[in-house]
Parts: sequence; structure tokens; C-alpha cells
Amino acid sequence: MIVSLDVIQYDDGSSTREIGFEDGAGVVSLFESLTGANPQVEEVKEPYGDAVWYRLSHFDGVSVGVDEAGHAFLSIDEAAVGGVPIRTRAGLAVGASRQEVLAAGGWDQWDADGDGVFDYLGSEPRDVEGTRSLTRPGEVGREYFLFTLDGDIVTEIQWGNDFSDI
Repeated sequence: MIVSLDVIQYDDGSSTREIGFEDGAGVVSLFESLTGANPQVEEVKEPYGDAVWYRLSHFDGVSVGVDEAGHAFLSIDEAAVGGVPIRTRAGLAVGASRQEVLAAGGWDQWDADGDGVFDYLGSEPRDVEGTRSLTRPGEVGREYFLFTLDGDIVTEIQWGNDFSDI
């Protein structure tokens, strides 16, 4: 399985399916079929109110967030889901090394504990017209994969951007 910021490509051995993240229900359904399980669903409230911001479906290895418009995003915390390897288009997966992310065009994103070693790396960016970067003044905002590290090993992959502060 290969993920980009827009689609999941899944090859089941006989054909390749492509599911866009605008089809949140389809993304959840794919992971239900891969894992053979119904997810635990959590409603995440808006930061400044009681309205539901998105629903988070938890599976072993991945969580799928689906917002009210039906758009999905992933948080990946295992190298495989339902026995199927999951990686980004650059070939990065949970368990990759810091050097592998950097070699694939990644960059230092955030040093959470201030020890001088970045705990988060970014990679595979794309510009988002109509936004402004909060970290690169004067530039267009971008979306990217955000890699969480424990030491020098990727433990989670999620969607990130540099134009929203929530």
C-alpha cells in the first residue's frame, strides 16, 4: 500500500485500487476490509466549541480521521496494517531511520524537547495555494508528511502543514 497526501494505492495481487482522501468513508472501509475489524470511533471536538471537528477511527496500525465534509487523513503507527506494508511514495514507513527520511528529501521540523536533536521531520511537501507559511515567512504554505521519531527511528507518520496553528 502506498500513500500520498491525496490517495491510497492498494495492490491486492490481482488489481490496484486507488482511493482518494476526499472519500473518507471509502478509506475507512478499506481499513475495515484489511483488518477484518470494525474500528473504535472517537469524536474529536473543535478546539473552541462543542461541535464535532472530525471522527477518528482507530485500527491496529492506523487511525483514520474523517471531517464533517467527508475528507480523510491518516496517522500511521505500524509498518503494516492487516499484514499489508504501508509506505509513502518515497518509500518511507514506520521503522525507517532518520537518515532514510533525510535522504528522501526530508528536513528537520521540530525539536520538541529542546535537546538539539529534532524529534519531528517533514518530507514529501506540496504547496497549498491561498495559504501562507507560518514557519517560512513570505512563502506559500505547504502540506507534508510529518514523521515522529524516537531516537533515530520513525514511530509515526501523520499529515502536517505549516499554515495552520491548530
